[in-house]
Amino acid sequence: MISQRSSVENVLEKIIVKIEAESNQKNTNINLTIKRKYNSKHESNKRPKLNLHESLNEATHCRICYDSSHQLPIIYPCKCKGTMGAIHLKCLEHWLEESNRNSCELCGHQFEFEG
Repeated sequence: MISQRSSVENVLEKIIVKIEAESNQKNTNINLTIKRKYNSKHESNKRPKLNLHESLNEATHCRICYDSSHQLPIIYPCKCKGTMGAIHLKCLEHWLEESNRNSCELCGHQFEFEG
């Protein structure tokens, strides 16, 4: 059980690193979008209004608990496409502990474990 828990922790650590990298990429893309919109409307002195809430996972629900709350981060840890890949980190952690699997039950993606 300790080995399995250690493996789960390793998988979750890799997922967290991936989320942070993707989050940084999304922020970069949003900044580029804002700059492009602003530059294309340079005749106006007003900065364009951008609703970040709408552009970042507004209607994304966790595939396990179906909650769309923004208090827990939605991650995409496997190769499932669209909303089928969306899951809360806490829900994934619980699922990995309870399922005795090391792969996604939908797409079969093998989660990587450090030995």
